Amino acid sequence: MATQLPWDNGDDKTLMMLRDEAALPFSKIAAILGRSPSGCLDKYKRIQGGGNSKPSQPVENIKRSCLKCEGDFVADGRFVRICSSCKDSDIFRYASAH
Repeated sequence: MATQLPWDNGDDKTLMMLRDEAALPFSKIAAILGRSPSGCLDKYKRIQGGGNSKPSQPVENIKRSCLKCEGDFVADGRFVRICSSCKDSDIFRYASAH
């Protein structure tokens, strides 16, 4: 199997133009660029900010809905699902202590 050359800015621009402006399917784009359809799709998603790229928001400071009160809050960590107001409530402190 031949080694695939890395994507360059020209490839990126061509991919975006063929998909967004010409509305070609990834199978046809792949044939034009000499790449696989799945490779074109993955690259398109990375350029758009999704797929296999880094998350669009950092892991910390993500806006969430509280599981208790359903109010919006900014979580200061990956696993934070309860807002600070609910955590400070007597019932929450009692339940977490037992």
